[in-house]
Amino acid sequence: MDDRDLRNVILILVKGCKLYQVRALTANAALDMVMSLPSDRRAALTAKQLEAYAQTVRPKVQEMADRGAAQVEQALEGITDFLGLLQLYASKCHWQ
Repeated sequence: MDDRDLRNVILILVKGCKLYQVRALTANAALDMVMSLPSDRRAALTAKQLEAYAQTVRPKVQEMADRGAAQVEQALEGITDFLGLLQLYASKCHWQ
């Protein structure tokens, strides 16, 4: 396996992490919204309403995840040293 192959494998993993980050943060935002509702409104909430809320939040979360991974993705796609950026991404992106 050469450097380009390694970079491609890591890039796939970063993109996978980003995908799950978006899913988790979207679900978390939806749960936060549900928990902030009064109990009578919470009881009346439908799955369709919850999904509609998640759809409104998802683009903002996706933008944040894209910004967080942009530098490491660019480094992995090119020839720039990526280890420092990858370490920074791993230490920060999951807990924003």
